[in-house]
Amino acid sequence: MSGAPSPEAVQRAVSRVFSRRFAWGEADCCLAVADVLCALGLPDPAALWRLGYDRKWAEAALVGAGGLAALIGDVAKEQGWPRVCSPQPGDIGAGATLAICDGRRWWAKGARGMVAVPVPDVIWRVF
Repeated sequence: MSGAPSPEAVQRAVSRVFSRRFAWGEADCCLAVADVLCALGLPDPAALWRLGYDRKWAEAALVGAGGLAALIGDVAKEQGWPRVCSPQPGDIGAGATLAICDGRRWWAKGARGMVAVPVPDVIWRVF
């Protein structure tokens, strides 16, 4: 895919992927965003995390990395995703959770599905 996906494409992918029940290591905030990126045509940025993990492991990984923004920042660096200030559809961001932008709103995977969240602290251009 060249360029940013349409807001509608992001919304469709988010609605489909985020409708799955929350489960650490399967359908949590990080893997759900990675699944949306895959649905939009990108290679899986979370392939190494797909072996499965639980909440305890996730919390330890976050602490060890220095927080969610640092953990995702490492992935962004590996993927060649630059930090940006003005989001476009398909961009991802880290704040209290990992989220994806549809061009109008930021969406995160919550315990009960799709949750609109505030603009994240750190944003990466993915497309």
